[in-house]
Amino acid sequence: MDPQELMRALQIARNRHTSGGDMSYTIEKDWITKAGLRAVVVIVRASGCAWRCGYVEVPKDHPLYGVEHDRPTSKIPYEFVEKVKLGKKSPILVLTAGVGALEGEGLRRSPDVLFDVHGGLTYSGPGSDGYPVESDGWWFGFDCAHFNDAYIECPPNYPQFPGAKVRSLEYVVEECERLAQQLVDFAHQLIRHEGEAKEYSD
Repeated sequence: MDPQELMRALQIARNRHTSGGDMSYTIEKDWITKAGLRAVVVIVRASGCAWRCGYVEVPKDHPLYGVEHDRPTSKIPYEFVEKVKLGKKSPILVLTAGVGALEGEGLRRSPDVLFDVHGGLTYSGPGSDGYPVESDGWWFGFDCAHFNDAYIECPPNYPQFPGAKVRSLEYVVEECERLAQQLVDFAHQLIRHEGEAKEYSD
């Protein structure tokens, strides 16, 4: 199976898990991070299970406003992604990070490759859709429903990996804080990078 087929199979599996009309969520925490961005932690319920997700909002003037989490974009310089480490992202990203890369580049220039957060970025979308909350910003999010995550609640005999952990509210808040700081740092680094590129070309 090539990496693109693997990505499609994983998305189909995730959609099956969260579809079926029984998905709901509740907001557990809504706050302004230390970096100055709004963040939300929700508990998602689907297929009889529940888990936490974390989201951070960027405003309209942020360079990644409107950018899909898993789509390549020229707004991210290749120099930024070529130095990336796996960190807390999903190991599956090792197989899929090159899918959609521009010719001559080994990695995709996308937020899910660039930012280090629990399980990697798995969501992006406008607040105008009302998820995770109604707003005029653009949201990046991650979930705690990976192979090493235990569900908060689940039907008896539902399979979970041995050693998997329930991710606490405190843990997800800390991951949102880390993501918010990375998003702010990215905007500042981009300004410096563009200034250096301009100086170099003059």
